[in-house]
Amino acid sequence: MQAEIMLSTPSFNDHVLVRVLDVSCSWNVTEAGTLTALVERDIYEHIPFDTILDKWVAWDSPAGLWGGTVDTVTYHLASHYVELGCRSFHDLLSSRRTGVVDLPGRTAGGIVSRAIGETMMSDPALISEYQVEEIGQPISHQLRDDDLSSVVSTICGTVGAEWRVSLQKDYSLLFEFRKRLGRNKSGDVYLIEGIHFFDGTITETVNGMYNDIKAMATDDDYANSASNVVTNGHSIKQYRRRQTVRKYEGLVKESVLTPQARADMEKTAYPAVSFQMNLHNVEEIFERFEEGDTVTVVSETADSQRMVRILSRTIHSDGSLDIAGEAWTAGEAAAVDGSQ
Repeated sequence: MQAEIMLSTPSFNDHVLVRVLDVSCSWNVTEAGTLTALVERDIYEHIPFDTILDKWVAWDSPAGLWGGTVDTVTYHLASHYVELGCRSFHDLLSSRRTGVVDLPGRTAGGIVSRAIGETMMSDPALISEYQVEEIGQPISHQLRDDDLSSVVSTICGTVGAEWRVSLQKDYSLLFEFRKRLGRNKSGDVYLIEGIHFFDGTITETVNGMYNDIKAMATDDDYANSASNVVTNGHSIKQYRRRQTVRKYEGLVKESVLTPQARADMEKTAYPAVSFQMNLHNVEEIFERFEEGDTVTVVSETADSQRMVRILSRTIHSDGSLDIAGEAWTAGEAAAVDGSQ
């Protein structure tokens, strides 16, 4: 695939357009995406920067706008091509450090907002806008000169939230912190075997499946801490009892502990179903969804029609798009259609 990518100084100042070959890139929920491309040596030598390492990159691909920074330059001596390796703007957070401050009794979103504010006080984070949901029960956290990426990832792991930094159409950077990224487009976007894809896999597994959870609050007095068992009788009858114990940070009341365990039960009481498909851009389907969105996948071979949440997208140099995702649970689908 031939294309033009934009290289520039930070915030897309002093940009140049560069013709590249074999360009491909990926987008992921919460994790950094990548871009690789080949540049002819003659073109590379005329790029008007002393170095292109750490320069900003943008590519308006058939599957959407990709943005990041150059972190690797490889010279292929025999072919006279230069290969650019780039990572998405998630890495900007890794190069910013917080201060030292105690944050007692704040929501997860409040802690993330404070951490971003701390980094921008000492050095602008170069993020144009951030949208942070104030979600969940208050928790405590201590900032100790941590890099911003590790703070956000730790908080996400604690409360099950997701985050990303994405390049907008006006070339601004948007940081998002939400319980769940993306929109439900299952009623509008259908990926159909024989039209949009001919190859892929649908995998069902009981690995990591639990239908009997003992929820344990991580109180200092472990023996006396609140605990409760939640079960899914239908799943137990169908798949046998599969038990586990889970400890919940910052939750000490049964009124909070039990609903959280029930929510986790909805995600684990039945086999996980993962999807991988290689899509073709029929009906301009690439433009109609992004990572985090939920679509409907229809496979006659697997006798399956499921709501699938897209977790990653990778566009290849041949113009095809690989997607990977997971099927919604029955509980998630019921919550969307209002039946629960």
